[in-house]
Amino acid sequence: MNLLPQKPVDYKTYNLKKELVKQVQLSEEDNEKYQIKQDEETGSISWNPQIDQENPIELEITKDLAKYLNEACEGVSEKEYTDDVWEFIERMFNECTQLVDNSKAIPKAPLQKPQP
Repeated sequence: MNLLPQKPVDYKTYNLKKELVKQVQLSEEDNEKYQIKQDEETGSISWNPQIDQENPIELEITKDLAKYLNEACEGVSEKEYTDDVWEFIERMFNECTQLVDNSKAIPKAPLQKPQP
């Protein structure tokens, strides 16, 4: 699932996107820990949702990154997703909106990825 806009961006936005990708990038150790598997035929990816819920990835979100993520959420509003993905998008949007409105950084905190 790609929620981030796929369009030309300025250098500041490129760095925000790069920072976010670095924070959520999974290692081989993570692949084993979360039991991530890709189906060779369909290309679909699955993982153990219980392990994911017990060990969420923690993100450090700055005000600028929160604005970028809100724009990304708004940009996918016309696309179709399953309920669990929409719940994730809604939660991300609401948490980032609070950060933008409060003008302070959110310390590292769990942000659950959508379940398979």
